[in-house]
Amino acid sequence: MRNSVLCLLLWLQPAMCSGAWTFAELNYSPGNDIFDSGIAWRPQGDYALIVYNGASSDGLIRYEYPAGTLQAQAFAGKTLYRIAWAPDGSYALLTGGTRLYRYEHSAIGFGTMTEVSSIQKAAPADVVTFYDMVWDPAHPQNPAYITTNYQSGSSHFVRIYRYQQGLLPNDASYEFTGGTTYAYSWAYSPVSAAFQADGDYLVIAEKGYLEGFYVYDPDQSTFPKNPNGTMQSFTRTGSVGNADAIAMSSIPGNRVVLLKGNGIVQRAVQTGIPASFALSDAGGPSMTDYEGDIAFSYDGTRAVAVDGQIWTPYHQIGVFDAAGSGSTVNVTGITQRTIRIRVVAWHPAAPMGLMGGEDGWLIRFDTDTVPTPTPAASPTATQTPTPVFTPTATQTPTRTPTATAASTPTPAPVPASTATGTIVLVAAMSWLAVHLRRNRNNRASR
Repeated sequence: MRNSVLCLLLWLQPAMCSGAWTFAELNYSPGNDIFDSGIAWRPQGDYALIVYNGASSDGLIRYEYPAGTLQAQAFAGKTLYRIAWAPDGSYALLTGGTRLYRYEHSAIGFGTMTEVSSIQKAAPADVVTFYDMVWDPAHPQNPAYITTNYQSGSSHFVRIYRYQQGLLPNDASYEFTGGTTYAYSWAYSPVSAAFQADGDYLVIAEKGYLEGFYVYDPDQSTFPKNPNGTMQSFTRTGSVGNADAIAMSSIPGNRVVLLKGNGIVQRAVQTGIPASFALSDAGGPSMTDYEGDIAFSYDGTRAVAVDGQIWTPYHQIGVFDAAGSGSTVNVTGITQRTIRIRVVAWHPAAPMGLMGGEDGWLIRFDTDTVPTPTPAASPTATQTPTPVFTPTATQTPTRTPTATAASTPTPAPVPASTATGTIVLVAAMSWLAVHLRRNRNNRASR
């Protein structure tokens, strides 16, 4: 009987641990795309900015929290792709090819955006292509790190830049302490970066040549430079190709890397000092597209991975714990459009977040698998989308107010799967109690 009970409880465990996930469609605007790393929450959690690429101009969508309202503004003449907020929430950085921009926070509406023109180069003809932006969590006051492809003549390098207004010799200057790779004839694509929680090192996903990740260690204590002075690198193995996105948990001491590519998400676990990484498949759904994203929750306990493939009958996301073990969750309760989800970003202090993709598709997710901190803004899970706002693809910045009658979402019903799991669990415990009582009675009668 003990074996039967054990099997029953193990069978129940996945349903008990997966928790409830609800999804709500917020926006759908054909002709305006949202790409990977194109959503960023202000650290204070009052709103998120979403980069959209329109037919005639790029711009930003602002999502208010917890109201759930949307507004948008085109920024004519700007090339926008990725966005990241400074730790104090006073400004955000945006990249778009060879352009780097600074966006100033505004309490309402949209702030000003200016191009950063003071960029260090070894020669005027050199070309810098900007990718992802991160800050050291242990020293958030220090200049931002920006991953780039640096081209000098026919040679390309992954080079790390630092950004801060007034930084010498330029506002954007390159790092001199080993933040480069060896020269190559093809362009690198260092598309995604993440810091280890204690600020020990930076991991950089690269999908143009390496199809793996580089490790930049500022003080060389954990991952020293190669003998030729370049960063150490680790190539994906097993069931993953390419390297779309990379993430690390914010839990202090955690040293597990999640690498999203084509196929199963991989985990890389740090081993030893001087260190290396052991790579293996992390589980979750097989992701077949070269576009996508992965991001951890504010407390570092859960990560969500999205993929650009067109799922049927349901879109799927990969959900991972801090140790890198993954599972699959179906995206239900929304219109199952045959378009792609490319980006995900968690709220900085609540168990919810946003996903975005093709045709301006914007989806809100809520979950009970991540605790709500105290004090914190109250999440408002909903199955009813907030008013849809369609960004206008014009050369003139526009703003359209949303309807106020539906600005506050209503609480979501508990998903049927969760209710069913509770019923099954209660029945199982009742069955277990009855059989244990019978077993004691049988022993007593002997």
